[in-house]
Amino acid sequence: MTIVASNSLTLSNVNDGTITHYAYANSADGKDGFYVGGRTNLLFNSNFSSGLYHWTINPGTNKDCKAVVTTDSDGDTCIHITGTGVACGIYSAPAPFNQNQITTGSVLAKGTGRIMLVGLEGRPASNFGTVSTESYSKVGSTTQASSNTNCFVVYFSAVNDVVDVYIKFVKLEQGDKANPWSPAPSEAHPSYIGQYSDFNTTASTDPAKYAPWTIFKGNDGKDGRGIVSSEQKYQVTTTPAKPVDPWENSVWKTTQPTITATNKYLWSITRTTFNLAPLTQDIVEQKAVYGDKGTDGDPGKIVSDTEPSTRFKGLTWKYSGTADLTASDRTVIKPNTEYYYNGTHWIINLIEANQLNVNDLSAISGTFTNGKIENITKNGSVTSTILIEDKHILSTLTDTSQNTVNTLELDSQQGYSNTFADSNSGRTRTVQANFQGFFTSDTDGPSAQLTPYGVYVTNGLQTTTVSLGSGINATLAKIGQMCQISINSNSSNVPAGNGVALSGNIPAGWRPAIGTPFEVMMYSGTSFQRPLHITIGTDGKLSIVNVSASSYWCFGGTTYMLA
Repeated sequence: MTIVASNSLTLSNVNDGTITHYAYANSADGKDGFYVGGRTNLLFNSNFSSGLYHWTINPGTNKDCKAVVTTDSDGDTCIHITGTGVACGIYSAPAPFNQNQITTGSVLAKGTGRIMLVGLEGRPASNFGTVSTESYSKVGSTTQASSNTNCFVVYFSAVNDVVDVYIKFVKLEQGDKANPWSPAPSEAHPSYIGQYSDFNTTASTDPAKYAPWTIFKGNDGKDGRGIVSSEQKYQVTTTPAKPVDPWENSVWKTTQPTITATNKYLWSITRTTFNLAPLTQDIVEQKAVYGDKGTDGDPGKIVSDTEPSTRFKGLTWKYSGTADLTASDRTVIKPNTEYYYNGTHWIINLIEANQLNVNDLSAISGTFTNGKIENITKNGSVTSTILIEDKHILSTLTDTSQNTVNTLELDSQQGYSNTFADSNSGRTRTVQANFQGFFTSDTDGPSAQLTPYGVYVTNGLQTTTVSLGSGINATLAKIGQMCQISINSNSSNVPAGNGVALSGNIPAGWRPAIGTPFEVMMYSGTSFQRPLHITIGTDGKLSIVNVSASSYWCFGGTTYMLA
C-alpha cells in the first residue's frame, strides 16, 4: 500500500475475482480436437479416435453385448453399446494406482440404460440414474483406489431388458473434481490455444468462447552465429616456439614461404569472421618442419667397371666392363650383368621370367629344361592353343560359334592323333598313327585299322558274285571302301577266237570311283601265255576281251576303291 496524498489511497496487486480459462485444439476454429485444459487424463484413447484400442467389452450377464466405434449426431467419435439382459459395459487398464489415491471418473452418455459405475473397479456400483435419450449428460464419481486394481470401468444396467447407449469423452483424473475432458499427455499435440476470462470456476466447453485461436508454439530463438569469411597467412621461424604476433603484423605473409635448414618451422594463422560478436577469431597452427639431414646410407647399387672396394651384405654391383673380370672371391664377373654380395661371395642377380619383356626370343639360345611352353591366341570366337610339355605337343583350335574342336597331338610314345569333334551333332572323327598301325574312325560310320598283318574294319568282309556268261563268274570282296575282284576259269568255258568278249554288270555299292582297266594273267599249265584284257566302268559295266584264238586256264584279280 502506498500513500499518495492525505486525501487519497492507491492499492496494487488486488485480485478482482476473474479466472482465465485455457483450451486447446487442432484447428483455427477450435472445433477439431477441442479440449479444455485441466488435470491430466490418465486414460489412453479416451476419445476413441483409434477405435476400441485399449478398451475391452465387459458383457457381464448380457451375453449379446456389443460395442462399436461410430460418429454421433454432434460429429464426435463415440462408442455405441447395445445388448439385452441385465448389465454390460466397457473397461480399460491405464495404470496401477497407489492405495488410497483419490481419483475421479467422468463420461458423457445418452440413450437407454442406467449408469451403475464410472471409475475404478472394486468399488460398489451406484445408481446414477437413467440416461437421457435426447442429449448427453455428464456422469462422474470419486473413489479411493485400492491396491489391487488398475481397471477403469463404465458399467450399465438395462432398462426394460435393453441397453442402448452412446458414451464419449471419458476421463480419469487425480483429485475429487471432474474437470472438462482432455487427452492423455502422450496423445496431446495441440496446434492452437484459446483463452477467455470470467468469474466462473467452471470452464466453458464451447470452442467459440476461446476465440481468437492462436498457433500454439514456443518463442522464437535468437539468430545463430554464422561464418562470413575465412583467411589465412603464414610465417617461418627458427625455433619451435609458437608465434604470438597478431594478425595485422607484417611477419605474417599472404603467400606460403619456403622452409630452410635455418628457418625450419612453418606456421599459419587463420582468421574467421562471423556475423555476430565476437566478430573475429584467430588460430595459429604449425604446418610443417624442415627435416634434418640424416646419416648417409649404404649405396643401393654401384655401376662400375671395377669391383667395389667397400663391400657389405646386400650391395648390388652392375659390372659395366666389356670383358670377363675375376673378382676378389674368384667369381667370374660377366659384362653388363648385375651381382649382389651375400657377405662372402658375389652372386648373380636372379632374373625372374615375369621380369622379361621382349618383342621376340631371337637373342635367346641354349637348352630349355623341365619346363612348359604354352601359347594362347584368341580371334573372336576362335581360340588356338599350343602346348609343349615333356614329350608331348598339343595343338587345339576351339570355335565357340560352331561348337567344334580340332585337336592335333604328337607324342614320342603314343604317336600321332588328329581329332575333330562337333558338339552340335555329337559327331567325332579320329585319325591315329602309332607303332601298332594306322587307325581311323567316325562316330557316323565304321572304323578301320591298317597293321603290318592286314586291314581290319568294324563291319567285316562282304562278298558278291557277278555272272559274265559262259558259266564264268567274277567274285567281289569288299572291306570298307576297298573292293577286290577276281576271275577264275578254264579252257572248257573260255570262248575261243580272237576278240571274243564277255560282259557283266556290277551292282551299285560295289562299283569303282573311276574306270579301272586291268589284265588277267592266263596260264597253260605253269607257263604264262598272254593276258586277258578286263575293263570295269563307273557305271558297273565289266568287259573281258580274249585277244587270242586259243583257250587257256586263266586266273586274275585286282583291287580298286569304291565310288
